[in-house]
Amino acid sequence: RRDELLLADHPFVPVQRDLQGRGLCRELSPSLLGQEHVREYLDLTFPGNDFPADLAATVSVRTGGNPLFMADLFRYLRDRGVITRRGDRWALGASVDEAAREMPESVRGLILRKLDQLTEEDRRLLAAGSVQGAEFESAVIARALGEDLAFVEERLQELEQVHGLIRLLREYEFADRTVSRRYAFVHALYQDALESGQTPARRAGLSRALADALME
Repeated sequence: RRDELLLADHPFVPVQRDLQGRGLCRELSPSLLGQEHVREYLDLTFPGNDFPADLAATVSVRTGGNPLFMADLFRYLRDRGVITRRGDRWALGASVDEAAREMPESVRGLILRKLDQLTEEDRRLLAAGSVQGAEFESAVIARALGEDLAFVEERLQELEQVHGLIRLLREYEFADRTVSRRYAFVHALYQDALESGQTPARRAGLSRALADALME
């Protein structure tokens, strides 16, 4: 994975850049899956299924379109007996919300492993962002945490380009002429893990500080 290559200072990285500079290498980045792809995967993996119509859309949102997360989730549901075969048909033995809420150990382990690679300061920034929501502003979390905006944006830029946990949506200007960057978590699962890892008192304090920053 690209983030692991960059974090490990792997020798493939400069080789790739050299080859790209000479027109001998091209990087192909697969896109995330939409609900139509999830539905197609379900039909191929569980032919003749009687799954609810909104299962594909719910799982697509829950997994952020990540193919690995999606495949592991459906494998986990089948192994747990939530997805069962009844005669020549496949059926879902729980509500869509209950099924999508389940998360296999393999996915949780992958998420925690990526978060464990972060410094304490970077986790603090992302934790504040997770409390603001699936999308957050660099200027807001900088003000809420009492940090320099330039420093926050430099850290967020690295979290996007190296770790791949967030993505830049756009830049815009607040009413007080503060220029900010709006980011989004690449997957809702990262936001959930960061937010749930905080104590209730910590989440409440961050919520209050973020609200005050937005009002300012």
